[in-house]
Amino acid sequence: MTTQDSPPRVLYLIDGGSTNDSIYRELLLSEKLEVVRFSQPSEFLLLHTLQRPACIVCDLGVGAKAVEQLQRALHERGTLLPLILVGVDPPLALAVRAMERGALTVMCQPIQVDSLRSYVEAGFNGDAKQCKFDDLYAAVNHSLEQMTERQQTVLHHVVRGLSTKQIALELEVSERLIEKERSRILELFSVSSTSDVTLKLGGYDVIDALKVRFDQPDLNFLRVSVRRSRSGVADRKQQ
Repeated sequence: MTTQDSPPRVLYLIDGGSTNDSIYRELLLSEKLEVVRFSQPSEFLLLHTLQRPACIVCDLGVGAKAVEQLQRALHERGTLLPLILVGVDPPLALAVRAMERGALTVMCQPIQVDSLRSYVEAGFNGDAKQCKFDDLYAAVNHSLEQMTERQQTVLHHVVRGLSTKQIALELEVSERLIEKERSRILELFSVSSTSDVTLKLGGYDVIDALKVRFDQPDLNFLRVSVRRSRSGVADRKQQ
């Protein structure tokens, strides 16, 4: 549930004329979510700005090709919003391909609101974490772009654990100049110690490495995990 200090959580619902209206209404009323509804993925893809954190619920009635295009477009934009697919007896191959491309789960109809709610909650939690990763990456990237070449060199030595005196000797400059550059680096990173700079850079390097792999269309990273054994084509209501 959201609090007064939390950003609104937005559910993008692509229903394709679904028969699950009562389930969706119960979910939306109980969770007090903001909902933006579409009949087709192509309508959703017309949005230029997405509210975050968010989650997508898409009915497979829109067609397998439309779902594939939706996932591919999200990958190309670098926006892997948590995606929950709902369908009547979805083929196993379709479910596997969708989850390889990053879908959070593929649910079989008839669905239960409690089961759907648990996945929507996991989706929102995962996207909130993703937003934090994105903010950290953008902030560090901005700091690095503002640095001079000499400041970048000093930063490199700081990360290696060298003292001001050692850096001054290696660069053949005064310790006073190195102290000045170190102070400027702390200012750029909005921190009070070089250990905080190192911590931010460590997180940045991890995210940067994952972003390289993230460009591969069939991989999904920085997403909260939900046990596969509880999801997908196994998530059928017991008769």
